Amino acid sequence: MKFHNPAVSAAIPPCVADPGEQLREAVQTRQARVGIVGLGYVGLPLAVEFARSGFPVTGIDLELEKVLQINNGSSYVGDVSSEDVAALVEQDRLRASDDYRLLADMDIVSICVPTPLHKTKGPDLSYIAAVERKC
Repeated sequence: MKFHNPAVSAAIPPCVADPGEQLREAVQTRQARVGIVGLGYVGLPLAVEFARSGFPVTGIDLELEKVLQINNGSSYVGDVSSEDVAALVEQDRLRASDDYRLLADMDIVSICVPTPLHKTKGPDLSYIAAVERKC
């Protein structure tokens, strides 16, 4: 079954290509803007790899100290060198912020926040819910 939303269809001028096709082209040409929420031991390496691959990356984190370190070209994650972070920041491929509103300008967003387990072994999704509330 194909999804059809008349409100969305009416808002897209007929001369504009299919949004899915536009995203595919943006990814293939490395023009897609990537947002990474959570710049810890998962998020920072992911952000660096996207940036190394040529994508403009914006990392979002609540911890201002992490944001400042990244924007100053410094890494606090053992698997990521400060030299790599500094080079990507210098090339305008990587930046960090604590402003979740920047996600509105992203084409792709990856959420890399903790999902600890409850006593029942089920995942605690409260960190993901908190990200959703910020957006």
